[in-house]
Amino acid sequence: QALGSAVLDAEGRLAPNGAAAQALRDRLLFHPDSLKEPLPVLAGHVEQLCKTLADPAQSAAFQATLDRVRAPSAGTAAGLVRRTAMTGAGAPAAGDAKAAVLGAMMTPLTQGAVGSCFATCACMEVQERRPLELMGDLCQIAQGGTLAKGGLDAVPAVVNIPDGENPLLRSWEYSVATLGARAAHSAMKTGVENDTNAGLVQVDTAARGLLQRMDAAIARAAADWDVKCL
Repeated sequence: QALGSAVLDAEGRLAPNGAAAQALRDRLLFHPDSLKEPLPVLAGHVEQLCKTLADPAQSAAFQATLDRVRAPSAGTAAGLVRRTAMTGAGAPAAGDAKAAVLGAMMTPLTQGAVGSCFATCACMEVQERRPLELMGDLCQIAQGGTLAKGGLDAVPAVVNIPDGENPLLRSWEYSVATLGARAAHSAMKTGVENDTNAGLVQVDTAARGLLQRMDAAIARAAADWDVKCL
């Protein structure tokens, strides 16, 4: 919560070079506890993210994305924002959602005790190289409790997060893994359908008229294949 709030001003706008953000970065870099793990990694990540948010070539896009955030809808989104921003039992406001999003962005993503290493690697790359995409994804979850990417239908955000983790960031990681699994299943299903239809075409070619005497659903599948081939 401190991380996310430190880079917002009183009006909820990005302030990566503001006094609060600078004080936080000074504490991370120079506090005696910075000699212990994981503060050095956190300090470096926060430093780089603040530079990125303040970059004149990118700051307007980050601000526009954050400006679209409204108060979380009830349920999954509100619960994740409350847990991430530590707001208590009340209904979180838009400012809480923004702080949760920035807090998640400022948390270095590493392989945790639970999750897919494949999803973690891909998500780490997004966090490091495509932070605007990460912000957009986190805003989706923080406001609506779902995540949609890559033209796939939205999935409910995962809420079963281990203790000691950033809830919003891990929810994003696990939700990305869910989307990936669905995409793989969809590709496999399409492949099976195509192979089946191709087989039916071969049967019809070898024994013209046989399909007409088969189940009507199979005949419709063959006809659908013919249309697609045309």
